[in-house]
Amino acid sequence: MKVLFVCSGNSNNGISPIIENQGTSLIYEGIELTYFTIKEKELNGL
Repeated sequence: MKVLFVCSGNSNNGISPIIENQGTSLIYEGIELTYFTIKEKELNGL
């Protein structure tokens, strides 16, 4: 199974440690995980 995590990438360290821990748990279960970070605060054009 493949999972895409869409999350904020605005923190100083990149991805939040909480999100990273959740992702690590999924990886240990054999799930293929990709992070997609959003660095803007709003969507343009909406």
